[in-house]
Amino acid sequence: MNDQIKILITGADGYIGSFLAFELGNLKNIQVIKTSKKENIPDGFFRLDIRCEKEVYDVVEKTAPDIIVHTAALSNIEACEQNPTEAYRTNTLGTYNISKVANLFDIKVVYLSSLASKNSKLVYGRSKHDGEKYIRGIVAGSQIVYLSMVFGLTPNTHAHRPFNKILNAFITNTPIHQDNSWSFQPTYTNHLLEILIDLINFGFKDKDIIVTTVEHCTMYQITCDLIGKSLTCRKDRYSDRDFINNDMVDHKKMNLPTLEYKVMIQALKDEIYRHVESIDFNE
Repeated sequence: MNDQIKILITGADGYIGSFLAFELGNLKNIQVIKTSKKENIPDGFFRLDIRCEKEVYDVVEKTAPDIIVHTAALSNIEACEQNPTEAYRTNTLGTYNISKVANLFDIKVVYLSSLASKNSKLVYGRSKHDGEKYIRGIVAGSQIVYLSMVFGLTPNTHAHRPFNKILNAFITNTPIHQDNSWSFQPTYTNHLLEILIDLINFGFKDKDIIVTTVEHCTMYQITCDLIGKSLTCRKDRYSDRDFINNDMVDHKKMNLPTLEYKVMIQALKDEIYRHVESIDFNE
């Protein structure tokens, strides 16, 4: 008798997806099904382009997951602004396909959305928001988890993501220009993992979940705190972004863990130094 929970992860080779696939895959009670839209897929992956309903149907039928953790997205804000059609094909139509197939096979879905979807002027935010209505229509059960700007070491250190840029600046000893005008509450990968494990093991919540630190910061501040002021230059560029405040009241009601900014910073610094120590610079 197999008591494992089968979790299918869309975009399991992405920045967040690769982290969740690795960490959840190390848990005894979870079997991870990894998917990628790449033509030449890595070993152990299923080919899945969420923009194609038939591919979604075929993979789900073949693997029969209990839960789909939907991380696949076009998340680069500039790319979404430059190509809104592709943003909607991936973030909205792709999510519709996941939702439709989940209903056909009576499967639960965890959707990783973005705080940019709340009152956003950005194509990225609107395309993520439009996908949420399909997730809410999943009969077997769904959970929308809102992320802010995400920080943390993942197997995909090459993705065009804020933490990877900071990591690269530190490794190459190259100054990085960061915004100091927009204040936000960052998301930490391990905090997200903690909450997902709770949802998988103990069931979904009645409310949407926002995963951030308690305190706000700017990109300039978090970069200074991680790699120092000597490598961090100020260049305001996010002054038009929305200010959003997560007061953590719902977390306490749902008995979910909260995270202090200073705790996240120390954990991230430890991750950076461990990663740098593992690099063979002679290769």
